[in-house]
Amino acid sequence: MMAAIGTSAMLTTDLVMARVRASARLRSAWMERMWSEGRTSYDQGLAITPGEVRRILTEPGIEAERYRQFLEENEVSQMSRAVEEADEALAWNGFWNWMVETFELDTSERDLLCLIVAVELDPRLSRVLAYLADDTRATNPSATLAAMLFENKQTAPRPAVTPMSALLRWRLAQPLSGEAAWQAKTAWQADEAVLLSVRAERWVEPTLERIARLIEPDTAKQLPRVYPEVLNEMLAQPLNATDEKNESVEIALVGPDGSGRETLAAQFAATTGRPLLAVKTPLLLGLAGSDPGAARNAMVRAARWAHAAGAVLYWRDAESVSPSDWSEVRAITAL
Repeated sequence: MMAAIGTSAMLTTDLVMARVRASARLRSAWMERMWSEGRTSYDQGLAITPGEVRRILTEPGIEAERYRQFLEENEVSQMSRAVEEADEALAWNGFWNWMVETFELDTSERDLLCLIVAVELDPRLSRVLAYLADDTRATNPSATLAAMLFENKQTAPRPAVTPMSALLRWRLAQPLSGEAAWQAKTAWQADEAVLLSVRAERWVEPTLERIARLIEPDTAKQLPRVYPEVLNEMLAQPLNATDEKNESVEIALVGPDGSGRETLAAQFAATTGRPLLAVKTPLLLGLAGSDPGAARNAMVRAARWAHAAGAVLYWRDAESVSPSDWSEVRAITAL
């Protein structure tokens, strides 16, 4: 309870940095111990020493016990407690907790994203990562480094990211240079929306602000009722139920420009207590260009915004979207 009260006024960025720094201090102390014992290279991986090879080939249980004993030392135990306090403080943070729950991030994804954000906030941490990894090339966040820092693992972790993990599905982060997402040493970078949202303490989509708008229920309720009978028919649909394939219900509004389709959609959303995210689909696709992958990414980001806002998603003038893109976006977002 004390942690929850004490961290209520702290920014998410401060708590992310505090968690990474506390964990890095502890890991750095361990690296210094191994260096002093000749069990790691003195030049950060530029040479491979016999002691390093023996350490790598040591049975995992023996290495884990050695690390446990290290954590029990007086000064080290103080650093370990600082790590636990930093972990708990971030876990109590309102925005961070909301983001983790909204996008259903598991522990590995949450930890990896935390490390990615921290390095973006303070690029100097890249040098710290290389030191902790004992490898001058390992300057970017990876699943291996996140596990070392936050899970106290002495060996490579299981893959933190699978092809349909939340980080990838929602485009929250992506591998650098086209590396394979499932590899433990793959370097990662965050989507700009994640970084700006963590700073703002609310979800923002900077690339979509010009081509989409959020219509709140109070605004929609003030608009004239254009099609009350159609609205009643829409409300009669079992919109809270899903079909056997676990796909959300979709409604197509047909009519010429200026016929009030967006107003009707906003009133429908307001009646269900939700805002409407109205996306100018042709502009969205134009922003993506001719690359099919870019078009899907842009559509997923729009769906991500709606998901974060708890909004009904309205694709305005969506005739130009290909069937394959629709299918891909439905599968990725489950909207």
